[in-house]
Amino acid sequence: MTSCSLTALDGLAAFPLLHELYLSHNLLRDLTPLLLHDRLSILDLAHNPYLVLPPSLAPLHILASCPRLCSLTLRDTPIKTALEGGGGEYYRKVISSLVPQLRVLDGRKVGGGGNGGREGGRKDWGEEEEMDEVAWQSVMTRLQALAVKEEEEEKEERWRRNERRGGRRNNEKGLS
Repeated sequence: MTSCSLTALDGLAAFPLLHELYLSHNLLRDLTPLLLHDRLSILDLAHNPYLVLPPSLAPLHILASCPRLCSLTLRDTPIKTALEGGGGEYYRKVISSLVPQLRVLDGRKVGGGGNGGREGGRKDWGEEEEMDEVAWQSVMTRLQALAVKEEEEEKEERWRRNERRGGRRNNEKGLS
């Protein structure tokens, strides 16, 4: 269901046997309907410009409730942008910490670069370093800043719409 301008996943519970779900290039905001889809193994959410994380990180906990989810794509989403921040050092760690069953993230094995999933030749495939408290605080600060920015952009857009409506009304009154 790529490039369908989907804004919601309502009714997804009617398909409990889904194994793969390709939802790239849509307008999704909420992942709640994915809760407990225990057969889902591949999920592509790339290029969903409104898919954001509130400071609670709750949407990723929803993905953790899908026990077979092993491949996730979040390329070109505000989620990835927020977690990458100043260089992307925490993005893969945060996602793999919150969705521990994940094996592939954005087309790359979790836990390694281009070395077959092993870092330094010693780590097991899929294993990530623990994030310290400072790293989590950094991520949470970025997420909060992103939420504030998004809220301000929404207020500005509402103001512009009201201005356009008000301008049209004033023009109509002047013509009568």
